[in-house]
Amino acid sequence: MVSLKDRSPEATAARLAAMKGKNMLLLSASKMLTEDAPDVGPMTKAYLNWAKDNGVILTYVTDENGDHLEGVYRQYELAHNYLPADFTSGETIVEAVKKSGITYDGVFSHLENMQPLVGEVAELLNISCNPADAYRIARSKLESRKALARAGLPTPRSAPIATPADIESVGEKVGFPLIIKPTSGAGSGGVYKADNMEEFKNICERSFADLAANPTLQFNPGMGDKAGAPLMAEQYLVPVDFGLPIFEFDVDLLMFDGEAVYSGVCDNWNPSHTYYLETGSNYPSLVPEKVQEELIEFSINCAKAMGFNRGAFHIECMYTSDGAQLIENNPRVGGGSDHMFHLGVQGVDMMQNFFMSMLNIPINPERTGTPQKIILDYGVNAAKTGILQDTEWNEEAKKGKYVTDTVCTVKAGDKIKGDDKTFPDCVALFYAEAPIAEAREAFLELLEIGERALETMPVTNEEKPVRRASRGSWIAEAI
Repeated sequence: MVSLKDRSPEATAARLAAMKGKNMLLLSASKMLTEDAPDVGPMTKAYLNWAKDNGVILTYVTDENGDHLEGVYRQYELAHNYLPADFTSGETIVEAVKKSGITYDGVFSHLENMQPLVGEVAELLNISCNPADAYRIARSKLESRKALARAGLPTPRSAPIATPADIESVGEKVGFPLIIKPTSGAGSGGVYKADNMEEFKNICERSFADLAANPTLQFNPGMGDKAGAPLMAEQYLVPVDFGLPIFEFDVDLLMFDGEAVYSGVCDNWNPSHTYYLETGSNYPSLVPEKVQEELIEFSINCAKAMGFNRGAFHIECMYTSDGAQLIENNPRVGGGSDHMFHLGVQGVDMMQNFFMSMLNIPINPERTGTPQKIILDYGVNAAKTGILQDTEWNEEAKKGKYVTDTVCTVKAGDKIKGDDKTFPDCVALFYAEAPIAEAREAFLELLEIGERALETMPVTNEEKPVRRASRGSWIAEAI
């Protein structure tokens, strides 16, 4: 008899069959997006259509006070039912759900900010899921560090910054250099480094302003008493030098019933200096196997220390002279190229497995085994603010030996924001692929191509009415 926990074609087929007739609640993320948000991304359409094709009945819980994503979901027929609810709290959502008269098998969102609300709604409905507090702990970097300390796991020095009055005492406690970041954030938004007290004070002022102006950073539903201070400072960690400009790691996990059933390590390249934004990444990792094994074991222990037992996890780590250190645990599939990395190299669909686990269906995906190729990407974060003169730098990037695609979201005449003045626009993504034997060569080539694009991108200070560069495609992938 086939067990759903097996790793085999027969078990895969049985898991898909087990989806038929299940009812899944999808929580809207309308509140975290502006009304001019673009279409939903292709990954969202793909996994929802896959779920429908396998017999899952999808109910999209919409914000009764206005939900500009509902029309998009209806346009593409991404759900069977639409249930308006008050998104003030998990309790008000559950009140509407109970009135529907339907018994649900799972609660789901693939977005970072929504995970605590997923846990709260599932817990209130007595649906098999991770504890609500596990999501709250992961969402708060301060609570995450407390959980690791309780479990005896290493964690950097850190302290909350509730108001400007905390700055001096926090600086003295954590020490310089230090990192300032939102307590509940994602995607490197609002992250800065300070080398001394004067910089620390100036950056904190800017960070409080970032929070006030950024709806995504402000939106943290379901946090309850774990919300805490809006900002935090933590010890600046120095990564081990592996001979390539690799700064940190993404450890991607799939878990069920308290055990990891799949894992992989992605390399994150040195970030941009001002905002610590991601630049390049690759999978599989190019660091020694022993280091990867240590990162994976540490990440599994971090997830368990926070109380998780199932789902997908995108766990960001650094590797220092003292070993692995946690940056943050995101209890969902990683953004950017993460999904493509695992699907392209190992044949593992992280999103589909994440979805099944939240329906209480055991997961253990088939995989190709020893990687035969490497996939890489490079995000071009504009260096200079002004008017873009041309996109020849993008055309040049296409000539790379290992480059497979470039996606440019700007055109000549667009006004772009660079990190010389503010949080920059990501104006292009470059993709590359190579046989595993040529992985290092592909890494160095894409790094050179990305840096050359930044150096040769012509931007002037001329001020005139022009089309603003759209960040739409990146937002679309997130929803």
